[in-house]
Amino acid sequence: CFTWFVTALGAGVVFLIPPGLSEKVEGKILDVGLGAAAGIMLAASYWSLLAPAIEMAEEADYGAWSFAPAAVGFLGGAIFVFMADFLLPDAADSPEAYLQAAAKDQADSDDTAEPAPVTSTSASKVAGEGLRQRKSGAALTAAATRNEQEASNP
Repeated sequence: CFTWFVTALGAGVVFLIPPGLSEKVEGKILDVGLGAAAGIMLAASYWSLLAPAIEMAEEADYGAWSFAPAAVGFLGGAIFVFMADFLLPDAADSPEAYLQAAAKDQADSDDTAEPAPVTSTSASKVAGEGLRQRKSGAALTAAATRNEQEASNP
């Protein structure tokens, strides 16, 4: 029950932010919130995962190298997250651009004048195209521009 209360209390902080703030102030509030969340997650990962792993390695007689298994796991996880961020298309970072490009792509593939709702198939097609063109915000912009040009020049 305590965990639920603390989680709700932390999420409820958004209700204390007054409306009508400038983008700069909202950005600073977001930066503080992201920094606090990162610190909490680092603390949680240490006390719940890394410290017990080091203790288990000490019990297994790793001696002076009892930190090594935890360090290797921690660094492996960091490398995995870095590589996932590097390899996934930018559309994953910008859902709006992703959905707009998918809607335009689907509208161009249909014979109707009105864009159809975005489906997982059309969204996957756009994401795959962006991945093939390499990780770049320009990839989705180029796909959207190409779709607009094809629509205006039948």
